[in-house]
Amino acid sequence: MDQYSSNLRHVVFVGNHLPRRCGIATFTSDLATAVARELPEIKCEVVAMNEAGASYAYGGRVRFQIAENDPSAYRRAADFLNVGGAEVLSLQHE
Repeated sequence: MDQYSSNLRHVVFVGNHLPRRCGIATFTSDLATAVARELPEIKCEVVAMNEAGASYAYGGRVRFQIAENDPSAYRRAADFLNVGGAEVLSLQHE
């Protein structure tokens, strides 16, 4: 652990996530995996974006899902993030 991560406790990644098939999903999944591997002492979670009508069998790191065409889903996700205590938010967007 270095000086930058010594106080970090909780990171959330927001974006498409595997098994959704797209470049952003691959990038977000790989980034979350790499951070969790390098900083095992922190909580590393994902808020996944879903296209209209889609659902996926996400792994345990995905803690919340946003239906991208549902404005109320974004408000619920904001509530989830505000209550959850994330200190760093990494947003991946197309």
